[in-house]
Amino acid sequence: LQFLYFIGKMYVVLTIAAMLSAPLGASIRVAGTSYKLTHGFDLAMCKAVVAEMVTEVQKHDLKQNGEEDIFDTAGMAICLGVVKNYAMDARKSGKWGLRKKTQPEKEAEEEGHIGDMTAMLLLKEACFAFADELQQEISETIYKHVSVKSAEQLGNDFCPRATEDKKKKKKKKKPSKKPVQTDPEQAERAQYEKFMNGMGGDGSMYDIIKQDRDSPEETLTDDDQAEITTASKALQCRICTTAVSLAYKQSGSRTDEAVASEAVQRAFFGLADDESMDYKPGNPPDWSQDYVVTRGKKTGDFQLKHSPVKSEQLPYTDRIKRNVVIAQACRRSFSLTDDDLGEMLVLHAAWSPEQLGAVFCKPVCGAPHDEL
Repeated sequence: LQFLYFIGKMYVVLTIAAMLSAPLGASIRVAGTSYKLTHGFDLAMCKAVVAEMVTEVQKHDLKQNGEEDIFDTAGMAICLGVVKNYAMDARKSGKWGLRKKTQPEKEAEEEGHIGDMTAMLLLKEACFAFADELQQEISETIYKHVSVKSAEQLGNDFCPRATEDKKKKKKKKKPSKKPVQTDPEQAERAQYEKFMNGMGGDGSMYDIIKQDRDSPEETLTDDDQAEITTASKALQCRICTTAVSLAYKQSGSRTDEAVASEAVQRAFFGLADDESMDYKPGNPPDWSQDYVVTRGKKTGDFQLKHSPVKSEQLPYTDRIKRNVVIAQACRRSFSLTDDDLGEMLVLHAAWSPEQLGAVFCKPVCGAPHDEL
């Protein structure tokens, strides 16, 4: 998923691969094709999002830490629950409508042909667009009233007003002079199907988010996964020395080992388990978003380069590959050395980043790729 990218502030952890060409209730544009939506679709989507929000908040007691956890969930992350428990169908009129699944698990087993993939992609994009726009309003409403009102009451009270206000705001916007950019990758359907079929555990959104955070490559094709493994090994030395250089820059005067160790943590790893859900799929270090993994046109060798465009503008599959390649290489660097880089930064404060990298990364830079 772009999810899941798939899934934004999960993000899920997820980035929108296609954008709405008009307010929900009219049509949605996915991969260059416009799909008409039934009248009242906006309202139905709102009630679906609210219902899933109430379920997640109550199930995981998200209110106990204030509104922040609820806000994170109210974004694109909640759409994982919507996709699991709701479905879109083409009506006789040719328009697409939303319905709640009566038997989610059974329907998930039966989904798989191209029509189902189209329906799930439409639902994912429609939900992403809706939740992204009303994240703040949904979060505030749930936080204030979830303890005293049912999901149905919240939906009936909040959604008619919210969707009407949303339409009024859209009418005031000036049309964009630039055409909407779409990402027509056919592979996304296969990736999304694999992801949806792979939902395990109790099927809760948190199980899905954990997969998106720890192993999003499992949603990709076997060929893509093999390419990630090869690229991670081929770029191991380059990634390790890059991370060392960044840790060097972030460790300041290199006189405080605690500060140096924190800089190493940021340079080699993503967010810890108890930190915010604002991670990137694959949970790589933040600096990874400034780079791209490419292949030389003549040699075919893998290369790590500064990205000429913003990370969110890259195709979803490319972002997942880049994130996982860097995350795997960084983790492997630590598993193959006994050196303490934080300690080295302080003890050898006079060394250059290149000198530190040559020593710390020697186990990965000096070993043949097939031995890593």
